Amino acid sequence: MQYSGSVGGVYEYKVQGMHYNSCPNQAYTCENPRIYVPAPYIYRAPALSGNQTILHMTNLYRLINGAWVVVDTHSELRTLRAGTTGGYVRAEDFYQGQTGAFRIIVAISWLNPAQTRILGTRYVIYSQLGDYQCVGRSTAQCSAGNGYVFL
Repeated sequence: MQYSGSVGGVYEYKVQGMHYNSCPNQAYTCENPRIYVPAPYIYRAPALSGNQTILHMTNLYRLINGAWVVVDTHSELRTLRAGTTGGYVRAEDFYQGQTGAFRIIVAISWLNPAQTRILGTRYVIYSQLGDYQCVGRSTAQCSAGNGYVFL
C-alpha cells in the first residue's frame, strides 16, 4: 500500500476471479470473465474528528500488448460519521467480454465533509502473490498469478 497525508487504515480482501454465464437463455453456456472485489472496511483518518467523506475508486486493468491498461473504473462517495471507527464501502463487480490477465488498483481519498480538502490518499495495489483467487465452478479456466488473475 502507498499513501500520502493523513489516512485511515484499510482492511481489504482477496480479489476473486470467476466466470459468469452471459447467455442464460441459450441451450449452451457462454462463460465470460468476472472480477469481484469484496467490500473493504475503511477506517477514519485521524486528522478530522467530525464526519469524513470517502472517495473510493476501483480501477480494473487488462494486460494489452504487454502493458497494463485501465479498461473499467467504478467510484463512489461515502460518509463516515463522527464517533464511528469507519465503515464498509461498496463491493465492486467487473463483467468483461474478453478473456485475459486482469489487475486491480484501488484509490481511497479521505476528504472533509464539504469535499474541498483532501486529508489523505491511500492506494491499494493488488500486485502480490496471494492477492487474487479463483472461485466458482469454472476454476479450471482461471489462474491466479503474481499480481493478476487470468480468466
